[in-house]
Amino acid sequence: MTETANLAVAQGASVRGPVQNVRFTLYDVGIFPREIHVRSGVVALAIEDRTGQTSGLMIEREGGMGVGQVRRFSDHWRGRGQFRFEAGRYRVFDATRPANQAKLIVEP
Repeated sequence: MTETANLAVAQGASVRGPVQNVRFTLYDVGIFPREIHVRSGVVALAIEDRTGQTSGLMIEREGGMGVGQVRRFSDHWRGRGQFRFEAGRYRVFDATRPANQAKLIVEP
């Protein structure tokens, strides 16, 4: 098992426990909300692609360790993935426009 697997369980994997729902909307000029706080545990990340051309939302732990990606569903402008996060700070960014980013703060 890799180091990243300890930080988050990638989409499609079986996760148990209460789920917190978070939605990020991707625009040409940025991501909204710019910062969101959740508790450690299972988080369902949903995306809405208002750009019409993103390849998804990338998630990495502060310090550059990749966690995963939420991709759009085929022929749709939305996507969803579930991850189990440990406490810490994470950067989420548009895979097509890496300068467009937001913060996901996971509290204990």
